[in-house]
Amino acid sequence: MVGPSTAAGAVIRHFIFGYGSLICPKSRSITAPTLAGVPATPAIVYNLQRTWSARIDGPKYHLEGFTAMGVRFRRGYRCSGVLIEVDEEELAQFDVRETGYDRKLIELEHIHKIPDLGFELEDEDHVVFHKSDLARRRSSSEHVDEDNAKNVDNDDDSDTKTNIELEAAADQDAFLDTTLDVAEDDAVRVWVYLQREHKAANKRFPIHQSYVDMIMRGCLSISEGFARSFLDTTHGWHNNGSGGDICLEEAEDGESREICASDDENTVDDDHHTWVEDRHLPLYVRADPHYSNSFGHKIDELVRDHHPDALEKRRTLSAGESEDKEEG
Repeated sequence: MVGPSTAAGAVIRHFIFGYGSLICPKSRSITAPTLAGVPATPAIVYNLQRTWSARIDGPKYHLEGFTAMGVRFRRGYRCSGVLIEVDEEELAQFDVRETGYDRKLIELEHIHKIPDLGFELEDEDHVVFHKSDLARRRSSSEHVDEDNAKNVDNDDDSDTKTNIELEAAADQDAFLDTTLDVAEDDAVRVWVYLQREHKAANKRFPIHQSYVDMIMRGCLSISEGFARSFLDTTHGWHNNGSGGDICLEEAEDGESREICASDDENTVDDDHHTWVEDRHLPLYVRADPHYSNSFGHKIDELVRDHHPDALEKRRTLSAGESEDKEEG
C-alpha cells in the first residue's frame, strides 16, 4: 500500500466494504498483492441487502456462467462484511476485478461496529467507526434543530423552553464542529461495489460452491459467529424459478415492484436448480480445491443450520458440464 491520496491539501483515506469474496484475505491479495498480510476490519452496514443476484457471463463454460454475490441499498436490511483500506492504485486494481459492478459511496452513518460474534476488534478506535459515529451524532443534532424550529412555529408559549433547547443544540453543534475539524485531517471514503443488474440464479447461471467456499473461508478466518452472520444476512440461495423475493423492491408507497432484469428462460421445470456442488471440478477462477476438500464438510454443516432447504436442492456438477472449461 502506497498510502492515502490527497485532494486540495486534504488527506483522503479510501476503504472498500468487502461483502463477498473480498472478505477472504487470500482472494483480495490475489488482486492486490500489496494487501497480503494486511488485516481488514469486520463491520456491518445498515440499509444494504446482500443477494445472489450478480450474473457473471462465461461463454466458454457449458453452464454459460455463474451467479455471484451482489448488494443493493435497501431500507431495513443489514450486511456484514469487512473494511479494507486501500490506496488509489489498489482501488484501481479492484475496479478492474469488479467488472459489471459500479463503485458507490456508503453513507458513513450507516456503518457500525459489528456486534460481539466471537472476535475482538484490533482497532476499537478505527477511523471509519469514529467518522460514522460523528456522522450519526451530526444527523441527530440536525433532527433536533428541525424539531425545535417546528416548536417555535407552532407554540409561542414555549419560548423559554425552546430557547433552552436551541442553546443546548447549538452547544452540541459547536462540540461536533470542533471534533470534526480535528478529525478532518483524514477525509474518509468508504466504497462498495454494486452490480448493474439483478438477476436471480438459475441452472444456466448457478451459484458455484467453490465460490461459496472462498467467501466462507474468509468469514471463518474471523470467527464462526461472523460466518453465521454472513449466512443470516445473505438472500437468494434458492428461488422457485421466477427469482423469488430478491427481485422485489419495496417502494415508498408500500407496494412492491419488480427490479430484476427480465429473463424469459428462467422458468420452472423439473431440472430447475440454482446452486451446484463443484468442489471436485472447481469452476470459480480463484478457487482453492485443497481448502474446499479439507473444510467443505464444516461449511456444509453451517449452511445446513441456516439454509437447509437450499442446501438440499443443491446439485452435484457432472463432468460433462465442465468440459468446455477444461478445453478452454
